[in-house]
Amino acid sequence: MGARVCLIHTLPSLAPLFSSLAPGSLELRHVVDEPLLERIRRRGRVEPVDVDRLAAHVELAFDVGAAAVLVTCSNLSGCVDDLPDHQRPRVLPIDRPMLEEAARRGGRVVVLATNFGTLEPTRQSLRAVGPTLDPQMRLVEHAFDAFRQGDYAKHDRLLIEAIAELESSADTIVLAQASMARVVDQLSQAQRAKVLSSPHLALARLEELARAHAVVS
Repeated sequence: MGARVCLIHTLPSLAPLFSSLAPGSLELRHVVDEPLLERIRRRGRVEPVDVDRLAAHVELAFDVGAAAVLVTCSNLSGCVDDLPDHQRPRVLPIDRPMLEEAARRGGRVVVLATNFGTLEPTRQSLRAVGPTLDPQMRLVEHAFDAFRQGDYAKHDRLLIEAIAELESSADTIVLAQASMARVVDQLSQAQRAKVLSSPHLALARLEELARAHAVVS
């Protein structure tokens, strides 16, 4: 049996996505809290009550033996730094490995998001790991609504069109949300070389984190 980890989602469709991508060395448990994201979207910002709710999910994950936790919602990435001291070392925000790679590459970075509320948290997280970067932020309008309605074809088409428009002017294109990773296999080889998405990078880091903390699982 692999190391037990817990993934905290705000979109139900991400649970099967991550289950299909996870290495066999990980035993996955999932928490799905769709109302948490909806509340943040309606409010237009993250508040301390959201950190408290995330902390409760993390504590539950620890209670069932999770060695590490992955927060798959980019809107909640900034909340991880505000979690209680005993939780933070074992919790990974989904976009951190991806943004660290973008900072390592440098050059002209464009961040694509389908959810408006993800843009500013991603900008702040990217500047935290790459202070000299001046990323261009771009919203792919209507794509997130299509995704939530199950119109994945429209979501993918809008996102692929945006990537095609940017590939000649960007050195790196960051897909700010895990839900956007579904289009990577539909891109050309040249486009894939420029595009960074979070799931694979995050799962690799989560495996390392779980191994490091397996003694307390």
